[in-house]
Amino acid sequence: MTLEQKWRLFFITVYATGLLLSLILVLHNIITVARIKRASRVTHTGMYDLAENDSISAPFTFMHTVFMGVEPDDKTRRHILSHECSHVRHRHTVEKLIMSVLRSIFWFNPFMWISEKRLEEVQEWQADHDALADGYNLTEYRLSIIKQLFGCNPEMTSGLKSSLTKQRFLQMKQPEIKGGAASKTIVTTLLAAGLFISFGCKPADRPTL
Repeated sequence: MTLEQKWRLFFITVYATGLLLSLILVLHNIITVARIKRASRVTHTGMYDLAENDSISAPFTFMHTVFMGVEPDDKTRRHILSHECSHVRHRHTVEKLIMSVLRSIFWFNPFMWISEKRLEEVQEWQADHDALADGYNLTEYRLSIIKQLFGCNPEMTSGLKSSLTKQRFLQMKQPEIKGGAASKTIVTTLLAAGLFISFGCKPADRPTL
């Protein structure tokens, strides 16, 4: 085996390992959410399923199910449900799953990680604007978010994320974001840039002797 073949085998092995580990993580998170739902008290509504479990420290949404702990504050509960129902209506989980698969395939490309983060930001901003459009007071809604900051939820889900809190609070004062259009624009642009860098560049042909 030549040195070039050894290097090629090395890079293929590294890529395949990264791809496999990333896909395993995605599958693990999906299984984790399924287990949480099985252990929860599920209430079926016309639009979504509500899975309640004392072990859920921070609310989140996966597909058409809203997960939350037993929340004694009725006002906070309404704020949370309004926010999470927005994720359900806009099918944000589907977008995140697609992005997760693409990020797994192109895990070596930093543009994919940036794109995934930007998609999450737009989804959260859209859910916040939808909740405020329901007529909730801005200050009270922010307090409801702060109450959930110290919880955590599985990856591949949509929910209240502490890392985005400052940006979200600032964005709440801005005009409404058209979340679907914005997310598609951001993702498409970053994907195009990332794929161009991944495949658009090739080594120059060696000069013939």
